[in-house]
Amino acid sequence: VVYSWVAFQSANGFDSSDKLPTNYRPECVGQWISRARPQNYANLNLIQKFQSPFWAWWANLQPEGHVGAYEHPIEDLEREDDGRPIQIHPSTDISWECLKTCSERNGMVSVVAALFFWAEGAKVLPLTTHRERARSSEAHRELYFAMGDVCYVLQSLLD
Repeated sequence: VVYSWVAFQSANGFDSSDKLPTNYRPECVGQWISRARPQNYANLNLIQKFQSPFWAWWANLQPEGHVGAYEHPIEDLEREDDGRPIQIHPSTDISWECLKTCSERNGMVSVVAALFFWAEGAKVLPLTTHRERARSSEAHRELYFAMGDVCYVLQSLLD
């Protein structure tokens, strides 16, 4: 993810005035930005307060054709039987212009930071009971899925 983000930033000359839309953005990302982007951040209540808002925000950022243009992305996003959003790697051309210029400090770095917060929260999930281990496993599976989709989008922005 970081490699793809750096390549994207480099391709844009590390300069842009465009910002990502804040609709559905996880609250912790806004708090991180408002606190001047510190390198550390308190652990997240991952399951309850982060995964669903992340997917709603991420779906809202996408051009039509990647996940679709939904009025209510969190409810309308197509999901696998296990609840994960369906990852779409389209065979048709998609215009990524809506994201191509989002290389400034409130741009795609916010998505990378969100994945970092998610990973930090997943690391500290309790693993005592079978149910807790299953929850942790699912949180990690969904995180890796999100990382794959973010990498796909960042690589698409370079094409």
